Amino acid sequence: MKARQKKAFTLTELLVIVLVIGILSSVVLPKFNKVLETRRTTEAEELLAAIRTEQEKRCTLDKPYAGYFDDLGVQKPILQ
Repeated sequence: MKARQKKAFTLTELLVIVLVIGILSSVVLPKFNKVLETRRTTEAEELLAAIRTEQEKRCTLDKPYAGYFDDLGVQKPILQ
């Protein structure tokens, strides 16, 4: 009978794969963080624009400026 040969990765091949994954993650993660930062900035700008619009509406109706989100009717931000 013929002996079956087991197919497996060598230690060198595994080390190369881990090295490639490490290099790729070191390149991709900073870009991903930049995308998240941009999204948060955009979300904050949209929230401020909504607050400004609601404050302007209150001003035209001769109401005092609101000091709390609850007074505005603007959806509260979800803190992450």
